[in-house]
Amino acid sequence: MSTSSTNIPSSKNYPNMEVNILSRQFIKPSAPSPNHPPTYNLSFFDQLAPWAHWPLLFFYPADADTSKNPSESHERLERLKKSLSETLTLFYPHAGRFIKDDLLIDCNDEGVEFLEAKVNVRLMEFLSEAPNNLELLNRFVSYDIGAPTSATTPMVAIQVTTFECGGLVLGVRTSHIITDGFTASTFLNAWATASRSGIAAVTPPWFDLPFLLVFFQN
Repeated sequence: MSTSSTNIPSSKNYPNMEVNILSRQFIKPSAPSPNHPPTYNLSFFDQLAPWAHWPLLFFYPADADTSKNPSESHERLERLKKSLSETLTLFYPHAGRFIKDDLLIDCNDEGVEFLEAKVNVRLMEFLSEAPNNLELLNRFVSYDIGAPTSATTPMVAIQVTTFECGGLVLGVRTSHIITDGFTASTFLNAWATASRSGIAAVTPPWFDLPFLLVFFQN
């Protein structure tokens, strides 16, 4: 895990805002699953998808405990990382790497990239400014993760940025090679359920679409 701080330059239209990257690491599945296959073959539809990572942003206000007790922010981050690791045991292709020449995902449990950051403004202050300067949203998503078709680029990159008030923004970049809108929603809902209620409450996903399509074609 890297713990060096990196300042993301402020915007000329909002010069007082600075995003400080505190750490970056790879979150791997909490335990290797003996049942999942070593590779995931892309379906016909996956092969047609753009080879790019696309972003999602989710903003959360601080609750009463977080705003009064800074240690709550640390505990919240640790809970997010733990539940993400557990969720990846079920969504194992998300922790793998794309092998372009073979059109498959190597399910090697290398993990997703996870960045922790802080920003020196309050959440409501930022939200009031953002509609006038949409470029500011890019500060909350990790873009320097590598080429989308590289065998070393993670399928998912997550940046959790905490505001001065204790609110946070969850920035997710996920590869379109394996994640469309429905799949992203399923993955994020599973992660949220694992964080709130434990991994036992998550319904395991089904990754047999490529085989299903081959069955119908025959």
